[in-house]
Parts: sequence; structure tokens; C-alpha cells
Amino acid sequence: QYHLETKLDEFIQFYNNHRTHIALNKETPIPSEIQKPPNSKLVATPVLNGLYHIYSYEKVA
Repeated sequence: QYHLETKLDEFIQFYNNHRTHIALNKETPIPSEIQKPPNSKLVATPVLNGLYHIYSYEKVA
């Protein structure tokens, strides 16, 4: 039961904060950077063991 609750919480966080919403003109509730910052790379963070991904930029040294 604990595992199920953990995975449901993970999905709810993704669903409410990171996925695009039609009502928001296909934007996410939490805005993200549009342009790639200099010296950075795109990083995919898996959600629900890779079923979904959150993409963000990470600075490269």
C-alpha cells in the first residue's frame, strides 16, 4: 500500500505541475525556461519509472 501511495503522489505532482494543460494554452502551471541557457544541456528526469519525463536544462561546467 505504501508503494502505491508513493507512486500516486508522484503522478499527482507531475499531473498538476509539469504536464501541459489545454486550458493554459498548452503551457504548464509552473512556467519553464523557453530559451536554452548558454553552456547547458537538456536533461530528462523520469517520472513513474520512465512512463513520463520532465525536461529541464542543466549547466555544463
